[in-house]
Amino acid sequence: KAFIVFEILSFSLVFIQTILLQGIVYYFDEFPTPMYFAYGSLGLGAVLGIILWIKKFNTWGIKKCLSLMSIVFAVVGGIICVLGQYMPVAIVAFFFAGACFAGSMYLVPIMMGDINDYDEHLTGMRREGMYAGVNSLITKPAISLANSAFIMIAKWFGYDTTLKAGMQSAMAKQGVLVAWMAIPALLLVMCFIGLRFYPLAGEKWNAIKKEIEEKHKPADAE
Repeated sequence: KAFIVFEILSFSLVFIQTILLQGIVYYFDEFPTPMYFAYGSLGLGAVLGIILWIKKFNTWGIKKCLSLMSIVFAVVGGIICVLGQYMPVAIVAFFFAGACFAGSMYLVPIMMGDINDYDEHLTGMRREGMYAGVNSLITKPAISLANSAFIMIAKWFGYDTTLKAGMQSAMAKQGVLVAWMAIPALLLVMCFIGLRFYPLAGEKWNAIKKEIEEKHKPADAE
């Protein structure tokens, strides 16, 4: 169950990372938000966000941190879908997107470590390579799907690739926002729901982790 939840999260975040990087080019082509304001807000959010997640990880735990990150990121995506054409809204949204994205980059590898520890607890073996291989097979398609999904949705809204930057219709511009953020928002809601069933949390899990840490201590450290 823990690995299934992890793979839902991992697939979603690779998809989101890909579509965000693709969509941001189209966004700046069609909307007047200054690039330096947007990237400045994104960077500030990432820096402050990583500080927050590092400070709160030990008290909140991985499950609560990722749940909070997922739902906040989903709300941000929904707001951009509807109101992303307004510069003040976009700047604030970029800030929270940066904080959430930084959180995912910091927290997801820790989650993978927990799954490897739990597998060792059950089997007595360390099988990081196997889990990494399976994760790669699941997440690789996310890149292709993200690229094709963005173009497909944008075209549904009438996006015309033959026009110069800034010349799209109002509907096509709205389509850029929807193509950029709608699927990420939905995936993040799925992640939030999936994390409700993530079992590696609480006092029982903390006790297991402590037991594994003790097992891996060098003999001369005792």
